[in-house]
Amino acid sequence: MKQKTFWQRFTSMNTGIALLLLIAALAVVGTLIPQERAVSSASPLVQMLYQTVGLGDLYHAWWFRGLLGLLSLNVLACMVRQFPALWRRTSLQEPWPSLKETSPQVVLPSREQAVYNVERVLQADGFAWKKQEIEGRLVWLAYRRRWAAWGTFLAHLSVLLITAGGLYGSLAGMQGELSVPVGERRLLDETWGAATGLEIELADFRTEYYENGQVSDWISDVIVRKDGRELARQLVKVNQPLDLDGLRLYQSFYGQMIDAQLGTGMKQRLAERQVWVVEPTRQVAVQVMRYIPDFDPLRPMVSRSTEARNPHFLYVVYENGRQSDWGAAATGQEVKLPGGGSVVFTGAVPFSGFQIKLDPGIPIVFTGFILLVFGFFAGLYGKTKYFSCQVDAKGNLAVGGLGKAEEEVFCRRIREGKETAKEAV
Repeated sequence: MKQKTFWQRFTSMNTGIALLLLIAALAVVGTLIPQERAVSSASPLVQMLYQTVGLGDLYHAWWFRGLLGLLSLNVLACMVRQFPALWRRTSLQEPWPSLKETSPQVVLPSREQAVYNVERVLQADGFAWKKQEIEGRLVWLAYRRRWAAWGTFLAHLSVLLITAGGLYGSLAGMQGELSVPVGERRLLDETWGAATGLEIELADFRTEYYENGQVSDWISDVIVRKDGRELARQLVKVNQPLDLDGLRLYQSFYGQMIDAQLGTGMKQRLAERQVWVVEPTRQVAVQVMRYIPDFDPLRPMVSRSTEARNPHFLYVVYENGRQSDWGAAATGQEVKLPGGGSVVFTGAVPFSGFQIKLDPGIPIVFTGFILLVFGFFAGLYGKTKYFSCQVDAKGNLAVGGLGKAEEEVFCRRIREGKETAKEAV
């Protein structure tokens, strides 16, 4: 027995199935192991494995992408090997099914009668045919649903496209969060995984409410620019993302940026709960816990309205890691710091938080799924069928390419001129 080469083994169907099962098993592992976050509570050995092997970001690990690449190469090789024979067959260039010596023989009164009966039965069964004369014999190649033979090829192509789209999206895409204060711009650069050159500006932000006071929606007026040129402007809502050439911005969260100033003149813009270390030596720090637009002394944690009628800032002051002071300060009110000095909260600027997703591989993956559906239904409901028959000058009929029982029924129908198999039984 001739031993298979490495390439023959690699491009075999068994290898493809093994790769698929391995990738599927790893995908299951990826759902069980926490992804995209460090396992701080684990042992140093486990943390080292996470970093070295890439278990914390399995789907972006080099070896996982390598397995997808091997699967793609396997599928591509199968397609290349399959295509010539498939093309010859569906274009009717393949050698026609041979007429076996044991094929049933039918004798009809004349060649003309045989031709009439054959084509009548073929038409009744929904067969198309190609006819030619070979050495004085009329030979038919009958076929039905030959397009269905491409079902397996389309399934292979769909796997290749889905894999390629996933790899392309993971390499060229981006995903993350972006906070933009009103009136400011943010550049989408390599920080999010891809340098797009796009600038996101938040022209306005507002919160809409129901009559009962509950929030109905957050609305961001977003402008997208590139090289100073406006590409798009849209009101982004919770269920209405901005979509620009595959880049999507989803309304995710919102908050307030607090403008603070030391007595020395140093300014800082802080997010809520952000800690600002103003004196590193003694670890003097200020933390703005919350912005209250309409402060009520009796209920300091709850704003009386959404309007900035009596804005206050809930703050905490730390010294050497311990809380030294806390309270609520109005806009412009001095907050004394340990050891001297003060801080003033000068105002609040609303910001909008977006989920950013750019996946250029989505159209490729979508195309792959469409082809997969077509390939599945072609293979499931469109069984291809080929066979041949011939008639000589005397009206003798021979059939090849069918099973024995089916050939006998077919020949009986030809002999009796019956259009249906039920009539011939």
